[in-house]
Amino acid sequence: SEQIGLHRGFQNALYFIDKTSGVVGLERILDTLHERAEGRELWITGHSLGAAIATVFAAKLRARMPAVVAGNLRKIVLFGAPAVGGAAFRKYYAALEEVTVRYTHELDPVPFTPPIGFKHVGTGYWFHEGSWTSDPGWPTRLRAALRQKPWAWARDHSMEAYLRALTNEPA
Repeated sequence: SEQIGLHRGFQNALYFIDKTSGVVGLERILDTLHERAEGRELWITGHSLGAAIATVFAAKLRARMPAVVAGNLRKIVLFGAPAVGGAAFRKYYAALEEVTVRYTHELDPVPFTPPIGFKHVGTGYWFHEGSWTSDPGWPTRLRAALRQKPWAWARDHSMEAYLRALTNEPA
């Protein structure tokens, strides 16, 4: 992970050890996929920390089970995702860019983190002022955020806000 500039905290979350079985979380997931992936579509998704873990997992899956990625992986969908790695990680992740979609809702603060040296992956979309557009990047989103009260930022991070935006339901 050091060679590709991956955020250690996000990687550690994927390598948690189940206290009951003593098995590393990533290994359990890979074992399950090995047993059950044949003939099934695979979608990887997450919100917030879950989106960070989903991103790291997708990269690990590509390295460890390339046949599953080539044959089964349909989409990686990230909601309110922080950036998880630097330029080298983004370069490594490039093989998954085509199937990765990242959604940012209004002024959600999490996609601004970590603030320096980390890069987002995938095709980004920003829900702002009632519609989805291509993500213009964090400088534009930050200018919009700084014009608002800070308590609006936390409201925009909830998964419920993302679901309303995806279904075009009013808040």
